[in-house]
Amino acid sequence: MAEMQDVIDGVTTREPGETGLELAAHRAAFLDSVLAGLRVERAERLAASPAERALASEATGEENLSAVSPLAYLAALLDYTLTHLRNESGSVDLATLDDTLHQPFGDLPTAGEAVDRELRQVRLVVEVLRRYLDPSGPVWPGIPDEQKEALAADERSYRQAAYAALLFRLGTSYDELLLARGAEAQARQDLADRLGLDPARLDALCLDLATLAEADLEQLFGLADTTRDPLSEGPAIPAFLAWQLERLRERWRREDWPETEPVGAVPLLDPDLVPADHLVPQPPDEAGDDWLQVLWNTRKDALDNWLGELRDAREGQAPPAGLEGMLAAALGRSWADLEAIEADRKEGTDVGPQLR
Repeated sequence: MAEMQDVIDGVTTREPGETGLELAAHRAAFLDSVLAGLRVERAERLAASPAERALASEATGEENLSAVSPLAYLAALLDYTLTHLRNESGSVDLATLDDTLHQPFGDLPTAGEAVDRELRQVRLVVEVLRRYLDPSGPVWPGIPDEQKEALAADERSYRQAAYAALLFRLGTSYDELLLARGAEAQARQDLADRLGLDPARLDALCLDLATLAEADLEQLFGLADTTRDPLSEGPAIPAFLAWQLERLRERWRREDWPETEPVGAVPLLDPDLVPADHLVPQPPDEAGDDWLQVLWNTRKDALDNWLGELRDAREGQAPPAGLEGMLAAALGRSWADLEAIEADRKEGTDVGPQLR
């Protein structure tokens, strides 16, 4: 004790004109700083108590063991609670806290992205109510039947209201989806285009209101299901978003590979510009071939055949006849045709259609 007093006296000397009360305040602030440092040092040793070991058993990253991390803060709170809190049966353990506060303290994640994931406070309230009113728990059997029915009706109203709100935000309604079931193909196509879906997906959006469950809304739209284990993971991608991405990929595919080649289309891969040794090997397709090499070879063969036709039309012919043969092979026109088109152009006639 005397050594501590010497340290305090050494770092908090009285300044000229300072009162005893001011000196005491400065020394109290110094002690608060020392105590804070001790708490931080203790929090960094997460495995020092049963509560901390329960939280740190799966920790793999040092960022989760930081003294200022949420995990360290929670561990310190739990350690204090388990050390000092008592009930009628004696000491309190994690199972008692779980049953009393309806939160899975012993199962909380201690590693990965889940540690830093932010949640809305209202979700914690919902989780507590779900566990408190668990039909397999001690409270549910004592609730009057009329209250159980009222609770079921309220939950049903919530699910239906959430479903209607989600559809509204997406640009449609339940009534419109019902009408679309028997609508003509063009009407279904217009609705699907507005939602960014394939028309075949429209009927899957129309859920049965009588059996609508939170799991249906989560799978379809990503709205969190409050009835499942709160520490479990929902779908990585909701079905509605997956369908939109599916439609978008199909649209890109059609634009990249149109059934009818557009006017003025250029090759996607031209051997005259991209040598074969510049190609990056691709994984084998269903036929076991490198699709990029096949595309390059197909274009190269087409160019070689075309050049061969021009060469055959020219060789063995006098210059005028050879030129006529090449024009006929390449353009399907004669020199006289080109002269006539040029005359029309000079007169101001639109010759675009003749050149196509």
